[in-house]
Amino acid sequence: YTGRCCGIGGGVSGLAARDGRLYVSFLGTDEVVVLDGGDMTELERWPVTRPAGLAFAPGGELYAISGNGVARIDLADGSATPIMSDKLDAPVDLAIDRDGNLYVSQWGAAHCVAVFDPKGNPIRTIGTPGGRPWSGAYDANGMLMPRGIALDPADAPRRIKVRDVHDKGVEARPLLRLENPRHRGRIAGIRAEAIHGNKTQAA
Repeated sequence: YTGRCCGIGGGVSGLAARDGRLYVSFLGTDEVVVLDGGDMTELERWPVTRPAGLAFAPGGELYAISGNGVARIDLADGSATPIMSDKLDAPVDLAIDRDGNLYVSQWGAAHCVAVFDPKGNPIRTIGTPGGRPWSGAYDANGMLMPRGIALDPADAPRRIKVRDVHDKGVEARPLLRLENPRHRGRIAGIRAEAIHGNKTQAA
């Protein structure tokens, strides 16, 4: 996950930004908090079940991993509408392409990226289902605990970048520090970029 709350565990599990606002998911407290991107003032607090990765669709809709599924969050009132339920195995992060397709990195027994259309119907899988082993010969087609996920902004050709547990040379640096009113201690959002297996996988 992208951050950890000091002394409590859990903490920041997803982050998205749009129109001067930051949207931060807290897995441990089942909520998404909206902050002013300038002074970090809390603007909204929405209940979302087990939220993780957050991403905006091209049309401006906010999507969130929620439990083992994905939900669309109404920016007007924070209500979460499930797009899919129980189709994922320990989902971690989320990205959305220009066509509205959803890319979800998974842990659990999957260790791969699942791709769905905007209605939540499965399209395909990126990476070998089950991932690659912790030790032994390296499998360039497998991932191990894939975490952060991002799509090539140019999207031509379509490429996807995934950070997993064995990435090397990744520079993780503080992106922001948040104070959750419900927690004591500080929460650090971390930005890290890497290419899975030192290569960019075609999406």
